Amino acid sequence: MRVVGHFPSRCVLLAVLLGGGAVVRAGEPVFRGIGDVPGGGFSSGAFGLSSDGEVVVGTSSADEDGPVGVIWTWSGGIQSIGRLVNDGRATIARAVSDDGTIIIGESSERAFRWTKEDGVKDLGTLAPENEGFASAFDLSREGDVIVGRAQTKDGADAFRWRPGQGMKSDGYSAATAVSGDGRSLAVLQVTSGAQNAFLLRDGAEPVGLGDLPGGLVFTQPTAMATDAGVIVGYSRSRRGVGGASGTNEAFIWREETGIVGLGNFENNGFSQSQANGVSDDAGIVVGFGTRGFSQDAAIWIDGGQIQRLKVFLLNLGLKEVGGWTLTSATAISPDGRTIVGTGVNPEGFTEGWVVRIPAPGAGGMMILMGAWVAMRRRRAD
Repeated sequence: MRVVGHFPSRCVLLAVLLGGGAVVRAGEPVFRGIGDVPGGGFSSGAFGLSSDGEVVVGTSSADEDGPVGVIWTWSGGIQSIGRLVNDGRATIARAVSDDGTIIIGESSERAFRWTKEDGVKDLGTLAPENEGFASAFDLSREGDVIVGRAQTKDGADAFRWRPGQGMKSDGYSAATAVSGDGRSLAVLQVTSGAQNAFLLRDGAEPVGLGDLPGGLVFTQPTAMATDAGVIVGYSRSRRGVGGASGTNEAFIWREETGIVGLGNFENNGFSQSQANGVSDDAGIVVGFGTRGFSQDAAIWIDGGQIQRLKVFLLNLGLKEVGGWTLTSATAISPDGRTIVGTGVNPEGFTEGWVVRIPAPGAGGMMILMGAWVAMRRRRAD
């Protein structure tokens, strides 16, 4: 899950970083690649994370029948959760319940739900005769509500799935995130020339998220806080090079402030950014940004400027990150202490990764303070 609260003022940044659950267990920071499952070429990706940071889910190459969904733990390493059918198409585990026992995602263009007891199970579609495609994007804390997008007889709709009730349409184009209790959704509505996003709360009128000025009307929510008070994603913030449709900029939306852009690495019509996760107190946002033709995992702290996550981790003393290219941070734990993503490892293979950063305490305080000072110095340079 990805969670929220309120941005602290810049003058209390260290309090945000070192207290209130913003930033990972006591002791030294730890970075690990998740590896891959045997049987295919080396490749994996990490996309979802349990609330305690113990369980990571994603995908890995496996054999001639295509990538499989995977589960990874600190103690047990990486394991396959399988796939729906052996047809050569990809299986991607996208999100996991708080306790790590329920996993959702997409397999052979169908939404699935996985448990240890039942394995990978098809959630169906909204179309007659259960035809077409479906993708599951997020689930509630207990895993009893799953949201996504599925085919209908006329196109595709947002769906909400519950045990015993199956898949029901929410009437929008897609549901991309859900609150912890399953009662609020982030949805998007695609119309001619525009893509608008809304917060849907059960029993309340939809709330429009708006869009960043300067580009086309295009807003894509990617993650929601447990209480639905904060949503992150990306929006078209300006026209692209030569008057093209526009470039994307990461945003954070809060009820009291509306949508706020988080910036790009460069303001040149090429650079883009996307937010994929937010900590419980909204003090840390993670995602990615582009610089020229390269893409880097990104971190925003206390509403400040976009920073390369790799640089931040190196400043924490994680020398093992030096040989990696971190291309995207895909999720963050509610306490901000664990981040997952995908990159290129020192051997040149695509691999998912997970990192823990220090918890409050004497040692953690000194490590984080040093990293923040180093980042400020780099920014000044």
